[in-house]
Amino acid sequence: MATITVTTTVLAEQAGIHVHGAVTGTPVITSVTIGRQDPSGFQQLLRYGEAVPVVAGVVDIDDFEAPLDVPVTYVIAQAVPAGSTVGTSAPVTVPSFGQTWLKDPAYPTRNMVVPVVTSVTGFTRAARAGVFPILGRANPVAVTSVRGGPEGVITLHTLTDDERRRMEDLLSTGSILLAQGPASEFGSHYLFIGDVGEERIGLVMEPSRVWTLPFVEVDRPAGLVHASTTDRSWRAVRTTYATWGDVIATGKTNQDILDNGP
Repeated sequence: MATITVTTTVLAEQAGIHVHGAVTGTPVITSVTIGRQDPSGFQQLLRYGEAVPVVAGVVDIDDFEAPLDVPVTYVIAQAVPAGSTVGTSAPVTVPSFGQTWLKDPAYPTRNMVVPVVTSVTGFTRAARAGVFPILGRANPVAVTSVRGGPEGVITLHTLTDDERRRMEDLLSTGSILLAQGPASEFGSHYLFIGDVGEERIGLVMEPSRVWTLPFVEVDRPAGLVHASTTDRSWRAVRTTYATWGDVIATGKTNQDILDNGP
């Protein structure tokens, strides 16, 4: 009989969770689906339910989109061959420590803690409707649709040149971002960021910046959730390349190696 054992590890530096599944027994399971379940019982399938291959009896996934301060469990279910074997992890919580994160779900190495958030404006939810005057009628006819998602502006600060560069890098891809904060205050929101404002604070040489990020809340992007199979350590770089010149010859940047491995 096949069994699936699920264990988890909190990745505190990037506010994520490493999910490890050990698959044993017969029939030999070659792929599984993975879901994250919150205390209400709602389960979100990671990778939109895409089957994840089992390699040598092991499946590893890094989930950087789990809500903060909320206990969740992970459910790994048999996909191929078809069957009913399921494994469930113990509850695991990613603590916020009162901090706010901005994350790029497509490039989690860019995830960063926002040093100071000064304001999030009141949300605007745009109407989607057409109002048509009709000849011979006093009142127009309205054609309506679902109201738009929340829109607003986040104002935040970076305090050092390193934080400024990280913020520039995070915003440079134009990807949908995930803003996460304490569950009791902000929660989790996927955001499209519009034209970004960056201003110096004080003197020309002062490294602090104030950023204005106009946003529209959007649906979660398709795909995402990273397979934890690529070694992104400097040890892997040394193993792959004989000299630093060989690394430079590839044209890869440090960010390329962080995102995709050597």
